[in-house]
Amino acid sequence: MDFPGRRTTENLISGRQAVATRTLSLKQILLIDGHPDDDRLTSSLVSSYRRGAQQAGYQVTLITVRDLAFEPNLRFGYKQRLELEPDLLHAIDAIKACDHMVWVHPVWWGGLPTLLKGFIDRIFLPSIMFDYNEEKLVGFVRSRDNDNNKLRTTQMVGAATNK
Repeated sequence: MDFPGRRTTENLISGRQAVATRTLSLKQILLIDGHPDDDRLTSSLVSSYRRGAQQAGYQVTLITVRDLAFEPNLRFGYKQRLELEPDLLHAIDAIKACDHMVWVHPVWWGGLPTLLKGFIDRIFLPSIMFDYNEEKLVGFVRSRDNDNNKLRTTQMVGAATNK
């Protein structure tokens, strides 16, 4: 099983000519289970991905959003910030520490489950995960290669289901 960031050297080929060689060294994977219920298809996908990544030598951290204690509703919008609960503070630390994020969730009516949307609303906040700059949006979730200042790789795995 091949995972993003596996410690390999990759030849990037354009036609018959190698144009660049780079070494990928991502090690920390953050796996986010965004289903509000357990024992569903997403649980199996999360379990399989986690097992495969660990067998391939990656360190995997799992956040199961349904098990977190937090208020998903932004009662005041962004006019007044709610105090971040301990579980959200731990999630923010995990996001900032990872090299690769994988979000696994169902797609209901073309969108995310409400609990996962509330999780995103509460943690992806200005001055925590990004900041505004007059010229551009500046993200704090960056790769460890600060010279390139690239955003980490992220995978969203959404599955339309009838359950």
